[in-house]
Amino acid sequence: MSEATRLLSAIEQGDPHAAEQLLPLVSRKKLPPNDWFTADTESRLGACLLAQKRFAEAESHLLQGYRSLLAAAGTPPVTSSWPIRCLGSLHDSPGAPPIRIKQARARLISLYKAWGKRDQAARWQATPPNWQ
Repeated sequence: MSEATRLLSAIEQGDPHAAEQLLPLVSRKKLPPNDWFTADTESRLGACLLAQKRFAEAESHLLQGYRSLLAAAGTPPVTSSWPIRCLGSLHDSPGAPPIRIKQARARLISLYKAWGKRDQAARWQATPPNWQ
């Protein structure tokens, strides 16, 4: 079973410890640095850390993932979803799908609520995503 397959399985089974171990391996080996999928992976790593209540570590990954999704090269597709691409063909990304940006933003809101930082959670809720 490939690392990518094990990663998807760990996320689907709700195993943040296993996913945390696999996400960096998969992103370093398979994902191009400026691809939206790489940014989404960073955000998902933050979610794994959040599930373990490692708030400060989670915040760093969640913020980086969100910012990178916004900055991902290309124009987001018009639809709110985009098919998952095979890890072997991640080049020529059309940009971050709006649904992935919304999910990354929701993870930040969840972080700040769980961490007891209600004012920051409220700021993220009040500020709409700012993709073009």
